[in-house]
Amino acid sequence: MDIFVRNLDTSDIPEVLQIINGCPHLEAHSPFIYWILSNYFTNLSVVALHKNKVIGFSSAILSSNSKKKLAYIWQVGVDINFRKKGIGKRMIKEILCNFEKHNIESVEFSVPPNNFASLKMFQKALSESSYQIKEMADLNISVKNINWTESHRHFTANLINQKH
Repeated sequence: MDIFVRNLDTSDIPEVLQIINGCPHLEAHSPFIYWILSNYFTNLSVVALHKNKVIGFSSAILSSNSKKKLAYIWQVGVDINFRKKGIGKRMIKEILCNFEKHNIESVEFSVPPNNFASLKMFQKALSESSYQIKEMADLNISVKNINWTESHRHFTANLINQKH
């Protein structure tokens, strides 16, 4: 299967929203959020393409309030017809390669407690890219004013044999 991974472009936003809406564990945000990712986090947001059609999306953001160089991998989604083919792992690895440009030392990510496929994907991508993973905590996040609660398992991964 011929898959190409590249940085997110503004023109990808409608297809990215379709991907996100087709992933039960992900929440679509407004198109403006994806516009911000495509314009301000250019090499930290990627899409996977098959025959010029977006079939996957992944993004990351850099932390501005950490003493160490830290990034959070946020939203990894693959079209239902292309899952379990290593595409999510490939997108994460592309983002990890881009982290080198930012001297990122640690990566964080969260998965819902029962999303074992997502956890396995992260474990493979990070270990193959010389990161060591440890579980940080179970997160129970809530915002009372809007009556929202969500649970996640939160992980950190540190780069092994850093070049710095």
